[in-house]
Amino acid sequence: MIPQTYTSQQAELLAIKVLEWIATNHNLFGAFLNMTGSTKESISENIANVEFLASVLDFFLLQNDRVIQECCEALSVAPEDPLKARRALPGGEEVNWT
Repeated sequence: MIPQTYTSQQAELLAIKVLEWIATNHNLFGAFLNMTGSTKESISENIANVEFLASVLDFFLLQNDRVIQECCEALSVAPEDPLKARRALPGGEEVNWT
């Protein structure tokens, strides 16, 4: 069952799964390390840090639709789930400008 909204714990678990998937793609993982300033060592140190996990989803959501679709299919989640998960983590609140 796909949650309508994510709890922070569910969002953290999805972010970890997304990170594991990113790590299986050499080019994407290299881009992640470059764009976030992370290292393999810092990932191990920060895996339980909710802000770091939010940055994983931020990076992922900036990818093209094909990459997002491939990952969601591999993880058996709906394509909108990473955004739902991101909203459950710090800084992910939906902004209403009106």
